[in-house]
Formats: sequence, C-alpha cells, structure tokens
Amino acid sequence: MLKKTLPTLLGAALLFGAVVLVGFLAGCGSKAKTDEVTQKATDPTCGMEVAMTEGAVTHEYEGKTYYFCSADCKKAFIADPDKYLAEEAKVIDPVCGMEATMTPDAAKYEYEDKTYYFCSADCHAKFVADPGEYMEEMHEEMEEEMHGDDEHHGM
Repeated sequence: MLKKTLPTLLGAALLFGAVVLVGFLAGCGSKAKTDEVTQKATDPTCGMEVAMTEGAVTHEYEGKTYYFCSADCKKAFIADPDKYLAEEAKVIDPVCGMEATMTPDAAKYEYEDKTYYFCSADCHAKFVADPGEYMEEMHEEMEEEMHGDDEHHGM
C-alpha cells in the first residue's frame, strides 16, 4: 500500500510546488504588495487623496512636486498657488530640529493629544519608535533655554 501511496503523494507535492512557483513567477499577489507601497499625497486644491504614481497629474512649484486629482485642479493651482498653499505653517521637527511643513500629506504623528510634524519619513519613523525619548530631549532643551546653565546661577 505504501508503494502505491508514496508516488501519489510525491506527485501531488511536486504539482503543488509547481503551481506555487508559476504563481510567484507570474506575479500572483504582487498587486497587494504594490498597493501597500504606493504613497499618497493630498491635492492642495480640493484636499482629495491622490496616489503618487508615475502617471499622476503633477506640477512643480518652488522646488516641490504637487499631485492633483485632475487637470482642472492642477489648472486652478497654477492660476493661484498661494491661495492653496497659504495654510502651510512651519514647525520644528522634534527629532532633528529642522523646519517641517504642516500640510495634510506631511509626515505626522499624534502623541499625547498633540500632532507632531516631521521633515522626512526617517525622522517620523524614529519618533514613532520611541516618542518618549524625543519628548524628554525637547523638555530638557526647553528647561535649558528657560533657566540657562544652573551652575552659572549658583545651583
């Protein structure tokens, strides 16, 4: 009985392996991986979330690429970019101390009921990994600015 069953099991295993290999080579499941990696931007004209893909409607303005949901939104932006960018406020990145822009598509993180903005995805990732570390550093810097060098003040 084992002699008849073993070739059948081996054949089934080989067939399964071949199906998996063909699926892998054909890119089966690659759509899900691509969707996870696709970055999003916010159309500055209408606020709609837009995929940052190769064929996206874009416009360069003052060294930054803006993404749009349609040619109409792009046209409106080009006509008066300052109207749509007026809401961009500048803040200090809590990780590196560089200037970050407060936009809907900016790297940001909610921590203790406050939103923190970051200059890059790297700074965002560092903060998310250990926000307490950066909050402690910010607190120490603020204390230093407020009180100066305690030894200098006789403490």
